Amino acid sequence: MANAAASVLKPVAHDVEVDTGLDAKYRGEMAELLSQILVSSYQLMIKSQIYHWNVVGPLFRSLHLLTERIALHRPVRGC
Repeated sequence: MANAAASVLKPVAHDVEVDTGLDAKYRGEMAELLSQILVSSYQLMIKSQIYHWNVVGPLFRSLHLLTERIALHRPVRGC
């Protein structure tokens, strides 16, 4: 049953070639860099949520609000 569900999620390769004006090597390098940025952003969001729910002490309110803004990808002004 699990294999049936997993097979639905497998990407399908298409034979359609899209001309972006960029060579394959450059596109591969950019895809790798963008993947790294995506991973870093996701890690920051998860860590921010963890801190958000575990803040204690005298700075609770300000740190709670700051980590909430970071986790929700809202701009933080004044930092």
